[in-house]
Amino acid sequence: MPRNKTSIAFLVSMLAIALLAGCAGAAGGASSLPFSTVPWVPIATVAVLAIMTIAGIVYALSGTIASTNARNWSRVQIYEALLSLVLIAIFGAFSYMFFINPQGAFGALNLVPSTAATLQCNQAADVFQLASCDLAQFNMATFKLANVWYDMAFLVSLMPSLRIEFSPLPAVAGISAGFSTAIIPLIDPPLLIFAFAGTLTVMLLQVIQLILISSSLLFLSLFMSLGLIARTFGFSRSFGGAMIAFGLGLGLIYPLLICITYGYVDVHAHVDCLASSACQTLFSTTAIFRAVFGLMLETNSSTMAPFYTQLGYLLAGLTFIPFLNFIILDAFIIDFSQAIGERMDFMALLAGIV
Repeated sequence: MPRNKTSIAFLVSMLAIALLAGCAGAAGGASSLPFSTVPWVPIATVAVLAIMTIAGIVYALSGTIASTNARNWSRVQIYEALLSLVLIAIFGAFSYMFFINPQGAFGALNLVPSTAATLQCNQAADVFQLASCDLAQFNMATFKLANVWYDMAFLVSLMPSLRIEFSPLPAVAGISAGFSTAIIPLIDPPLLIFAFAGTLTVMLLQVIQLILISSSLLFLSLFMSLGLIARTFGFSRSFGGAMIAFGLGLGLIYPLLICITYGYVDVHAHVDCLASSACQTLFSTTAIFRAVFGLMLETNSSTMAPFYTQLGYLLAGLTFIPFLNFIILDAFIIDFSQAIGERMDFMALLAGIV
């Protein structure tokens, strides 16, 4: 068989395999996604056939005009169009893998919070629900911690204090100096108010994370569908590659990062004891009250060591871990979008929105 006929037979067989896989995806888990690529398969197929027709005409004319560039361009267009259709079929056929129950894997790694918490993360059926549960439970515990700082500042402000004033210049009326001190020396109330305000300020980033992770399934299906369909057309191929990178990054990589990082923090910081009153242990809000009020009086620091450990995990979850997750996500989107389409910078876009 001549080489041209062999190439044509190979392309037709690849097209048939892609269509069969797309039909398999329609019968599989693609219907579980908010946006499915299956209804767009006929449009993508028509686009691929149109591109193949145009590329075939250009390839036939390339011999007449003796243009190597035209021949190479037509080959690339045909291969890229068929690859886009195969990617659509693969995404539709294997979309059920996004909904595999993660409890076995993450539970074996001790990354699922205890059942004593308000939110039952052990009942999450997929990685999207588990990531939302992990982050929501951490946010609830952080709000509890902010309330602890506020309540402590209120109680300390009720303590009696002694103020001494004197007038250095008796001839000038209304000018005096003085100082005040608490009769029972405890923590300075402005310091607790600063901790309360600082915790609420940092929580803004946590709310942004919760919005992103709650929309991760929508981002995955919408951006992937848009990117795969746009990639079938030559003029929007770079845009389609960028959308695929955003879909995989925000819809799959980011939930996995949240499940690993905040799952670890939730378990080791015992946020189930802090986020609810069902767990009366060393890591509850009552224990935090006792530990902070005992800073000036407690001589045995070993009794407050669990409090310091818990506070360290919570501070890491508020400061270091969000930036670590965003840096990894940004690196993935930049590299992947540059490889298959237009280079996109997630952190620059996020900074512009914020």
